[in-house]
Amino acid sequence: MLSTLYNQVRDRSIISVLRRLLLSNLEKSSTWFYINKQVSTLGIIVLVDDEIESPLGPIRINLRSNNIDRVIEWLCPE
Repeated sequence: MLSTLYNQVRDRSIISVLRRLLLSNLEKSSTWFYINKQVSTLGIIVLVDDEIESPLGPIRINLRSNNIDRVIEWLCPE
C-alpha cells in the first residue's frame, strides 16, 4: 500500500497536500489521512480533507512508527 501511495503522490503532484494532512493529524508516533473509497476501487488514491467529501464515506489510513517523522519525510518530502 505504501509503495502505491508513494508512486501516486508523485505522479499526481499531491505531495504537499498529503504532507499537510499527515502533519495536521500527527500525534506522538502516529498519523492518519482519508482517501476516497469509491475511487480507490479503481486503484487510484484521491485524498479527502473531511469525511463528508466522500459520498460512500472515506477510508482512513493510519500510519504508526517509532520514526513517524522519517516516514512522513520519505513519503512526502518538503
